[in-house]
Amino acid sequence: MATSGGEEAAAAAPAPGAPVTGTDTTPGWEVAVRPLLSASYSAFEMKELPQLVASVIESESEILHHEKQHEPFYSSFVALSTHYITTVCSLIPRNQLQSVAAACKVLIEFSLLRLENPDEACAVSQKHLILLIKGLCTGCSRLDRTEIITFTAMMKSAKLPQTVKTLSDVEDQKELASPVSPELRQKEVQMNFLNQLTSVFNPRTVVSSPISPQALVEGENDEQSSTDQVSAIKTKNVFIAQNVASLQELGAQRSYFVYV
Repeated sequence: MATSGGEEAAAAAPAPGAPVTGTDTTPGWEVAVRPLLSASYSAFEMKELPQLVASVIESESEILHHEKQHEPFYSSFVALSTHYITTVCSLIPRNQLQSVAAACKVLIEFSLLRLENPDEACAVSQKHLILLIKGLCTGCSRLDRTEIITFTAMMKSAKLPQTVKTLSDVEDQKELASPVSPELRQKEVQMNFLNQLTSVFNPRTVVSSPISPQALVEGENDEQSSTDQVSAIKTKNVFIAQNVASLQELGAQRSYFVYV
């Protein structure tokens, strides 16, 4: 007897808590953690922010509720994600502020949950949980270099969810990534050429003869620097306000409130 599409979907759906198979839409942790591993050697790159934010949002339920054996991974992942997002908070593009706020809310909730119900398997101490929240609500990371290295080492040695690999295995495979396809390389060349071509028509690059090039460049640099600083301050203030609002909302649901 034929079944309806809804019945088939219900039959195929995994039981709560069961490993997800087939067409899993959650991000592969091997991909999600690479920006954090790379940032441990150099500065966090803004181009990695959308992927990191998406990983946090899409994996909210796993981050907040998971098996005890995965606590070291998730807790160190939260600590590092919180740190790196905070370090670039003034550079977040306006069209990404909403998604960043949603990701930060997940990070704040995780910290509040561990403050409320301490877990000995958690890689983050009670003191550092508070520092993570304060960092998000002040726009200034409270972790020092030694702590970042420690959390990175913990995350690398922890077992990845839904796999027997550790992040050390993943890092060893970074050099084995597939080479850039000829089509993608050609597209990059075309985009670079287009950017160079359109820059010729940028009014900011037009130099009038009475003004020396050096004076014009210095004036534009000063003006651009001032504009960038104002924009960065506004962006950081929005970031802070969003996180404070999330903390107030989540804290109101509990019997205590974290003072920031």
